[in-house]
Amino acid sequence: MTGKDHPCFLYMQIPAVLDSGVYLSDAESLASEFGGTTLASVDVDAVECLEPGTPECAIFLIEFKWMEQLTAFWTSEGSQSLLGTLGSDSGLLALAVSGLPYLGLPDALEIPTIASVKPPESSGPRAFMVIQGCVTDQKRIDQYRDVLLPMIAAAEAYYTAFEIAGGLQVLVGEWSWEIFAISRWPDHAAGHAVWDSERYQTRAIPIRTGAGTFNVHFFNGLAG
Repeated sequence: MTGKDHPCFLYMQIPAVLDSGVYLSDAESLASEFGGTTLASVDVDAVECLEPGTPECAIFLIEFKWMEQLTAFWTSEGSQSLLGTLGSDSGLLALAVSGLPYLGLPDALEIPTIASVKPPESSGPRAFMVIQGCVTDQKRIDQYRDVLLPMIAAAEAYYTAFEIAGGLQVLVGEWSWEIFAISRWPDHAAGHAVWDSERYQTRAIPIRTGAGTFNVHFFNGLAG
């Protein structure tokens, strides 16, 4: 196989009503056998729901170099057996998502990516924000992005995935949103410094209020 220009991600939301303990403890090791790197394996109590209406859930986020690796992991007997430990797939969501190119987005340089933002060196855990949404007023969302994107870059954070109009594969569950994005932050404090800032709360949020519907989960990744 030849090298590819972007990573891919398996993103799972496990609803709070399901017992995710066994799955989270065992899936990380299994994923590594298929070339996966677990970025986050987070119990429901450690996932923040930043936007009102965002469902409480546990989250499992894995990065693969190849989509074939992701597919092989997901369809393996071990993976399917682990899913059985959840007791039910009611409310479960699993998505296969193509990540942004390692070389960035030449046609959209305003979007912070790993090519345009050099994160600070640290051995501590990164933090991740997952955004899912639908837009009803694109003009106002564009104005919102003009405020938000420079703030993300200034915090030395960047997007690792940004899919619009359903450019992802639903493995389990139902997904009716238009936008899916993952942003990676230097640490938990950096994410809250932007989200809780006066500029974001008093300028950015009022612009997008009523211009769409969004779910936002925020959580720590694994150290290293």
